[in-house]
Amino acid sequence: MKKLMIVIGALLVSACAYQITGNKTGAGQAEFSNDFLECRMLSKRVDGEESRTTISTCMQGKGWTNVQTKTTLF
Repeated sequence: MKKLMIVIGALLVSACAYQITGNKTGAGQAEFSNDFLECRMLSKRVDGEESRTTISTCMQGKGWTNVQTKTTLF
């Protein structure tokens, strides 16, 4: 029973993702997606993995305001 609970817990943790949102005057979803992908690659290069903090900082550096991260469950 204990092993089953560990497996279920691991599945729930692995099903968690995050969503980043932000605003930029005159920019739409395409610009957000391009900047987000660049910041993800930068985060992987700098941190060795995707770091929400590095991605948020990078997005703010690209002029995005109100950058927020939210944990979501698939």
